[in-house]
Amino acid sequence: MRALKATVGLVAVAALLAGCSSGSDEPGSAKGGKKTGSSGSQGGSGGGSAAGDGKRSVEFKVTSNLPLDLALGGTTPDSGHTEEIKNVKAPWSKTYKVDPDRYPSIAVGPVDAAKKGKVTCEMLVDGKSVDKDSGQGTGSSLAVSCSGST
Repeated sequence: MRALKATVGLVAVAALLAGCSSGSDEPGSAKGGKKTGSSGSQGGSGGGSAAGDGKRSVEFKVTSNLPLDLALGGTTPDSGHTEEIKNVKAPWSKTYKVDPDRYPSIAVGPVDAAKKGKVTCEMLVDGKSVDKDSGQGTGSSLAVSCSGST
C-alpha cells in the first residue's frame, strides 16, 4: 500500500510539473504501452533545434524488467495536461519537440509494486543527457522520475 501511495505521489508531482510548462510537441517514437492521454500522433523522430523551428528535442528513455506505468508532463501545448501511458513493456522511449525554457518530466512506477525489479529513466535534451534516476527492489524504491529544463 505504501508503494502505491509513492507511485500516486510521483504521478501528482508530474502533473504539477506539467502545470509549470506549456511546451508544444510533435511526438516521435514510442514502443509498448497503452496510451491514456492525448498528445497527438506517433511518427518519425524529431529533429530538435536543428530543424530550424526553434524547438528542442526531448527524449525520455525507460528500462526495467517489470511492466510500468508512466506519467509525462510539460510535453504538450496544454500546460495542465499529463500524458499517462499504462502497462508499458520496457525498454521504452519517446521523443518530443518542445519549446525552449520548458520543464518536461516523467514519473515511472511499476504496475505491481510488490514485485522485485529494477527501473531506470533518463531524459535527453538535443541528444545530451540532463537527468537520470534509478531504483531497485520492491515498493517505493521502484518509483523514479526524470526532469529538466529545455
